[in-house]
Amino acid sequence: MVTVLIVRSPSAEVVLDLNSNLVAVATLANETGNATLAPLGRMAAERIAQGVQQQGVADVVPPVVALRAAADVRDTTDRVGAFARTTGAGVVLHGAYYLLGDSLQFQLQITDVEAGEVLSALAPVTAPSEPVTEALGAVRERVVAALAAALDMRAGILPFPVQPHSLEVYRVFRQAALDDTPFQDVQLRLYQEAWAMDTTFYPALLMMTKELRWLNRDAESDSVARIADGYRDRMNEAERLYSQLYRGEDAEAYMPMVRRLVELVPSYWSYWAGWAAWRAYRPRETLEYFARVDTTGPAVTPFRKLFYWMGMGRAHHMLGQYEEELELLRAGRREFPDSLRLVDSHLRGLAALGRIDELNALLDTLFALGVERVPGGFRAVDTRARVGADALRAHGHRDAARKVLERTIEWIEARPPEESVQLRLGSYYRYSLAECLYRLERWDEARALYEELLAENPERAWYLGPLGAIAARLGNLERARAISEQLVGKPAGPPAFQQVRRASIAALLGERAEAVRLLREGRNAGMDRGRWWEGNQGIY
Repeated sequence: MVTVLIVRSPSAEVVLDLNSNLVAVATLANETGNATLAPLGRMAAERIAQGVQQQGVADVVPPVVALRAAADVRDTTDRVGAFARTTGAGVVLHGAYYLLGDSLQFQLQITDVEAGEVLSALAPVTAPSEPVTEALGAVRERVVAALAAALDMRAGILPFPVQPHSLEVYRVFRQAALDDTPFQDVQLRLYQEAWAMDTTFYPALLMMTKELRWLNRDAESDSVARIADGYRDRMNEAERLYSQLYRGEDAEAYMPMVRRLVELVPSYWSYWAGWAAWRAYRPRETLEYFARVDTTGPAVTPFRKLFYWMGMGRAHHMLGQYEEELELLRAGRREFPDSLRLVDSHLRGLAALGRIDELNALLDTLFALGVERVPGGFRAVDTRARVGADALRAHGHRDAARKVLERTIEWIEARPPEESVQLRLGSYYRYSLAECLYRLERWDEARALYEELLAENPERAWYLGPLGAIAARLGNLERARAISEQLVGKPAGPPAFQQVRRASIAALLGERAEAVRLLREGRNAGMDRGRWWEGNQGIY
């Protein structure tokens, strides 16, 4: 955004644009009491400006222009604002230096003049007064890194303010923060690399706790969190809240912490608060937070933008606002025409409105696509069809749901054998077929397939769960309870996954209080994970 400011001079009226992305470095104030050190303020400003420009962190007002501007506003009360207006810069680096024995101490701030707020108040930088070049080098390295982090903070890339000691470390940290590879360890490895480069940069530890939790490596996450706790006295409020957020100890405390984080760092947390609210079944809050998100900013990567559309659509769905849901999803699908996740939501909206012909036409398009490998998996059009069938059934269109499932079975059975071999989808197709048979209440056929799959891989909880549900539906209560106990500790998916499956079995057994208890446990286990939604898909 550009703000037009009018600056009056004795000779003329000059109109200047305040460029929010332009940085000006003011001459540092000499507070040493030693007049011979006065030139150091100008030298430091020039070194910092050169570092910012050379490292590509931001565009900088040329030092000669900044020096002249600093002289012009020397006697002005609002020196920072006047300096910004004179240079046209939206961000100003300013500060002073002091003598501490034989050392120099530099104290600087980074101010967003347009927003009227301090982006970062740097921790004091202390260096020997001789040689001066060493002191200036230390200041430049710290300030350039801090400026890069402060600008990223303003852009919504960081969850809390950080003050890295070097730009080299920060760039590795930043790469991890912007990586949107879903549910893999790419970000984790980058944060580990940043920590290895500088073992005083504890923000890397905080981010590692989240990544480990999302990867369901809870013991490791807790171990790293304990190391991070050793730096608690250095943490700002946002960091302290973040350090608690991914411990999985109290789901009820999760949303209050996120709300406070939105107040502290709205540029980052508005997006993540929207998803946290959705996972907490608070659709109105989801819409409220997502409405604040700048989806054009660098922090909203394509993967996150996709989930933004999904979250908005699902929130409207929860509120029964189906027309609004479809309007949003049409916009999302124009941006992501190949995304099957948005198709899921589209199918739900059509089913809710009873627009069965449109739903079937969309399925026609999907079935015509066929199957192919995509990043992280393959295009599972039959899964989309099951989503459509579930939505139809949920909204009272049972006959239409049955027809969709029967058609999906025909599609699965028509898959050529070479496709299954080439794409290694044999087990998947059998699982998908079993899911369809279950929904059609063809219990014996479904059970035979699930048992066959479970025999091949005994640790797969998603084969065991439906077997427990089938046992409950057929009146085999003891077997259903035994299978529920077997689900405890299964490694397939997060703990929330198992608890949702066990809750489904309990509900089918008529044990409503136990089902609610298990769902609460699942919510507590999954609230702090990116993969909670995977465990929240049970329909048994």
